[in-house]
Amino acid sequence: MSSNEEREKLRNQEGEKVRTKEGRKSFFSSFLPTFLPSFLIPAGVLVLATLGWIAIAAWGDRQRAWGILLTDFLFLSCLGAGLVVWPAIVVVSRGRWMGGTQSVALPGVFLLPVCLVLLVVLAAGAAAWAPWLHQDIENSWWLNAPFLFTRDIVGLAVFSALALWFVAALQRGDQPRRLAAWLIFVYTIVFSLLGIDLAMGLDPHWYSHLFGIYFFISGLYLALAGWAFATVLAHPRVTADQLDDQAKLMIAFCLLTAYMMYSQLFPIWYENMPKETRFLVPRLNWVTNWPGVSMVLLAVVYLGPLVLFLFRRGKRSRLYVGSVAALVLAAMWLERWWLVMPSLQEPLAFGPSEITGVVALLAGYLLFVYHIRRRLAPQIMEAGAVAPAL
Repeated sequence: MSSNEEREKLRNQEGEKVRTKEGRKSFFSSFLPTFLPSFLIPAGVLVLATLGWIAIAAWGDRQRAWGILLTDFLFLSCLGAGLVVWPAIVVVSRGRWMGGTQSVALPGVFLLPVCLVLLVVLAAGAAAWAPWLHQDIENSWWLNAPFLFTRDIVGLAVFSALALWFVAALQRGDQPRRLAAWLIFVYTIVFSLLGIDLAMGLDPHWYSHLFGIYFFISGLYLALAGWAFATVLAHPRVTADQLDDQAKLMIAFCLLTAYMMYSQLFPIWYENMPKETRFLVPRLNWVTNWPGVSMVLLAVVYLGPLVLFLFRRGKRSRLYVGSVAALVLAAMWLERWWLVMPSLQEPLAFGPSEITGVVALLAGYLLFVYHIRRRLAPQIMEAGAVAPAL
């Protein structure tokens, strides 16, 4: 090879290195303008919303403010736990379809310490929202503040520890099927307990043997919608097949959640049990205005994905799946609100307490998505991919 050819080859190699370096630099520069505002703005909004909630809880409608905090806890705990349990379900069933979407779900484990803090705060302020503290009830041995919050905090802490262990094992490249099975089992126990204690227990004179099952099943449904929405926002390389799988799972859990609610309500009507109507009356009596929310939940939570995902093209569309997931996610917060507020004998209203609770939750979710995108950015850069527009 002549000296001229060697010099030309070296020049081409140098040019290729420069182009590669510039490409990587432009990739990072394209992320920085979106990453920095995506972090700073929601963080500031979260702080302001939290301060607003503290002001309302201290000087405004205390019970309503604490009810919103309880609503946010029931929503956020199911979201964080379900995002870790779904990969565990796929691992136990030996599924291979998750691919890169697993990296979107696993950061949900970082929501669990936040939920533990919220649960401790709820325990400290129980006198402002727990009706059973001020009533003489038969099951006072169960609805007893020290016993109730100790078992709930310990249960959530044990689940969080198992979830961290499971995520660490997956990060090492393992497929810990036995640990995943235990994680799923503990999830069903702990979140049945949380649903019974903190949602059903708001009316100490009403009980349902299926409520705990309904709560953890609907929690998986909620987390599935959150997983799909976060995947659309944060994972630019998600495939149409993966979106299709998530959409089909949303249909399945939409029906399963609806069946669990129907299974509780049908015997009350069929067996004509007056004591059991305590749950139905405030939510279906038009004097309270809550039946309007009930109709929205029926249309969106219990039947929505079944209708909206009828067509195959919709299940494979990034924008469409993300829109439906966002709709279900919002409706599931409404469902948690619907479980809490009528039991506290609060009227249907959307005031300052609700605004601060919703804004704080939205800001926190945006920070969560920001965290996922930051984790995925190096992987995307190495693959040479750039996030497409939604």
